[in-house]
Amino acid sequence: MVVALRIQDPLYLVDTSGAEWTFQAIKVVGMTSTPDSVIVTHDGMIAVSSYAASEAVRLFEFNVDWRTAPTLHLVAQSTDANKFGACCVCLEDPFDFILVCDIMADRVVRFERQWVWSDETDDPEALVENLVIQGFHRPCGLALLAENQMAVTEWGKTRVSICILEGQPVFSFDPGCDCPRGICLDFGHNLLVTDYNGNSLRVFDLLKLQSIKQSGHITNDAVSYTHLTLPTKRIV
Repeated sequence: MVVALRIQDPLYLVDTSGAEWTFQAIKVVGMTSTPDSVIVTHDGMIAVSSYAASEAVRLFEFNVDWRTAPTLHLVAQSTDANKFGACCVCLEDPFDFILVCDIMADRVVRFERQWVWSDETDDPEALVENLVIQGFHRPCGLALLAENQMAVTEWGKTRVSICILEGQPVFSFDPGCDCPRGICLDFGHNLLVTDYNGNSLRVFDLLKLQSIKQSGHITNDAVSYTHLTLPTKRIV
């Protein structure tokens, strides 16, 4: 497992095979500082988003002896990284595109991986922006859902928005916390949302949320549902 700690520059390789987990700092060649999130792509590459300006998201691969001296080498970066400010979570969609939250620009940006045939760079690939999804307010969390949809936490509006991967809205809901940040979907169709300010984890039944939406109580432009009893299953 690879872990990013924004307050520290290195990533960490975590061995979870034993009763006690062990940590090793990873040397990262090709990223300045402030990694925010990290994912493993379908072909084993490591995508890392950066909260530092002008880095966006970058693609790395491990060295051969990664178990004893883990090092990540740069494979691809954005062709126009200066356009980006602080970037939060990233994910890979079913079509091998990489999406990242450009939080202060209120947008989610999608990148396509393209091979590079140039003497001007040593990177074998490039990340080329091919879609910008606007209309969010401080997006900071992404989760892949079924039917080519995704969930986006919006820290600035205290809401979670469901949209298709190309950006068209489906519905939104108020998660009942001031600062929703991280989000994921578990194997039981539960949508888990971290309450950053409340130090808690809120769990919603996604199927029940969808049924509420179909009943007409939730509209695409809604911001708050304090009049509804949302199907929160538990608060950890």
